[in-house]
Amino acid sequence: MGNGVVVKPSRGNGESKSRNRHQCRGRASIGRARLAKADLQNVINETQRLYPPVRLLVPHEASKDCVVGGFDVPRHTMLVINSWAIHRNPEVWEDPTEFRPQRFEGWSGEGSEGYKLGVIDPKRNK
Repeated sequence: MGNGVVVKPSRGNGESKSRNRHQCRGRASIGRARLAKADLQNVINETQRLYPPVRLLVPHEASKDCVVGGFDVPRHTMLVINSWAIHRNPEVWEDPTEFRPQRFEGWSGEGSEGYKLGVIDPKRNK
């Protein structure tokens, strides 16, 4: 991603340096005022989907006989959830290996109670 402006360092006269400064004005940094928070959150969500901070979640022990994903799981069986595989599952995600932050546009997190893409849930830390 870029802004399409290439400025070569110049050792020339003051006029070319002034022109370079004018071309770059406002592009050197985004700054808080220009930061699109929703876009940034989408990029963070997509990055954590593709590259989860922990690939295997904390193991859980089945407290009673149950069925998980169509498999019979006897009591006391250790279950390990592979978040990396879930986040790349084509049955869940369209084009799962592509980096597409726009897939999170308009997503409010509703329906994902108890599961956060982020490492830290800001609501929980208040």
